[in-house]
Amino acid sequence: MLYIDGSSNASRVGAGLILIDPEGNVVGYALYFELSTINNEVEYEAPLVSLKVVREAGAEHLKIFSDFQLVVRHIKGEYKAREENMKEYLQKIKDLISAFLSFDIQQVSRANNTRIDVLSKLAALLPIDLDNRTYFEIFKASALEEPLVVLQVDEEPCWIDLLLKYLRSGELSTDHKEARKIKKQAIRYVLYDNKLCKRSFSLPLLKCLHPFEADYAL
Repeated sequence: MLYIDGSSNASRVGAGLILIDPEGNVVGYALYFELSTINNEVEYEAPLVSLKVVREAGAEHLKIFSDFQLVVRHIKGEYKAREENMKEYLQKIKDLISAFLSFDIQQVSRANNTRIDVLSKLAALLPIDLDNRTYFEIFKASALEEPLVVLQVDEEPCWIDLLLKYLRSGELSTDHKEARKIKKQAIRYVLYDNKLCKRSFSLPLLKCLHPFEADYAL
């Protein structure tokens, strides 16, 4: 379940998210948008960010609760988005929603959304101290601004490639010694969402990165 609220003042815009997983664990997100925007846009920025967060976490079923009537009714198809930027936001949200096995969004009253309202207002005030179950993030660009896609033309061969080939198609090196090594190594790895991850006894799956991806991540 995901609860969303946004807040703005004369100079800052913030949003509060609270995620509750099936086991009842609660995580809060205070988001600060360092960009020129209006209230309606903030109401879309927060759902876009949160949908990406829950998808990355592996969620397949999602219920959203928000006190923003306009956004909720746009998503449910009860209102029609007329402005071009609202249409763009709505399409991006629908694209993300389509990845879930089940999805629902409901409007809640502001009185029932108190904790989220506090988080969003705190985010708009910046800087703030938050407890260890609340994450804070700053966004300098709108979700409508697509990141620049860079074509990697000089990617060097990497040990990841050999494991990916084997796990995806069973393809092995013609070198018998190398083939045995890959088979033995592959036991500790798994494909998740078509990406190579290392198994761990006490940690979540560890995503494997090519050198250029690791440099970018750092």
